[in-house]
Amino acid sequence: MATDLFLKVGNDIGNSEHDIVINGDIIQQPNVFARIRNFPDAFLEMDFNPILSDIHNNLAVSISSHSVETGNYYIGEYACNSGQRLHNIEVGADNSKVDSDVIVICTLSQIAAFSAKKAYQENKKESQINTFVDMTTSLPVTQYNKKSVASLTDKFMGGTHIVKVFCGNRSFDVTIKFEFVRVLPESVPIVFYIQSLTNAAIENTDELGLKAMLDNDFKDIFKEFNDLYKDTLPSPIDGSFFIDKKIQHGSIGEGTTEYPQTKGIVFDPNFIHGTNNGVGHATKDILDTFMKSKSLIKFSRQDFSKVIKDTKHKYHEDAMDLMEIPLENQAAEIFENLKDEVRKSNNDVDIISIHGGGSILMRGYLFEKLIEFSKKVGAYLFYVPQKYAVTLECKGMYAFVNSPIFQQLKKKHK
Repeated sequence: MATDLFLKVGNDIGNSEHDIVINGDIIQQPNVFARIRNFPDAFLEMDFNPILSDIHNNLAVSISSHSVETGNYYIGEYACNSGQRLHNIEVGADNSKVDSDVIVICTLSQIAAFSAKKAYQENKKESQINTFVDMTTSLPVTQYNKKSVASLTDKFMGGTHIVKVFCGNRSFDVTIKFEFVRVLPESVPIVFYIQSLTNAAIENTDELGLKAMLDNDFKDIFKEFNDLYKDTLPSPIDGSFFIDKKIQHGSIGEGTTEYPQTKGIVFDPNFIHGTNNGVGHATKDILDTFMKSKSLIKFSRQDFSKVIKDTKHKYHEDAMDLMEIPLENQAAEIFENLKDEVRKSNNDVDIISIHGGGSILMRGYLFEKLIEFSKKVGAYLFYVPQKYAVTLECKGMYAFVNSPIFQQLKKKHK
């Protein structure tokens, strides 16, 4: 007999990092794969237990799907460490998430890996797994239209996917069937999640891992905001403060920055501007110089990203020194673009919200300028704290996939 699993997934398919929540577990991996002809014999002879216990960092799969080329792949961190040629999402004008195989391959692989580990924990003799999935994902507002949504949805729901997960001397056959997939415009999931950060919403939530997630984030996500506006706001705010507010977003990523405006959980189709700005562009400007200075032959954007994030890495200070001017330039362009969008709306925004992985490195170049600009236009600044800036989108999608709205949409689809 096979093991049947049902998973709920919030899937943030970022340019550099893949942040995915599966049944309440947050998995963060480089959003890359390496395609190989065959797995080395040495790998296939290893004891499967240590590999399976840390499967997301040791992910090797074979995929058969209507959406991508059948083949063998290393995924995420394991691909980065393999020395093989990496495939990632392009930074810049060629950045089309709908057309990228990276999205499908990495998503299927992470779901299959989670399924293999969970099934083995529940039944140590079983290696055949049937996984049924409800999933929410998103697209940049500049790419969000009926055609793109339909195309991305079909890549997941248009057929059954078969993934073999290799764990040394043991493998697991995972058949994945997406029951329903909802694609949202980026930043909308963030608003949905923030609005859920109230005592009442948390008390009424008992879905897989969501209650603990909300409860943990509720403790301090608004602390800086409350400190900034303690003389303006009558009492400490929670997520209910954002329910009826018009928000100008600055979603700063690896290759693009999006500037949508939302009211409630609806985005304004007249404000769907996006630009090719982000940390990835700053990295591209100096990566060759950095590699030459360190005599490196192979060094990807993902490798460089790890150096920047790890303050104890031996190259961290040198990397940050090189990044200073490119980051300053990128931040200046983002600031001007965001101001243009606010002015385009006749300053009719209540909150300016800055988030995304790129917002962390650019905070020093943007925060004070945005504080002053917010005052001028009569808005509040919610600069999402570093602790939450990267994962807020996938958490929002996970909250959405667990919501009554998702169930109504799924029912309507069926």
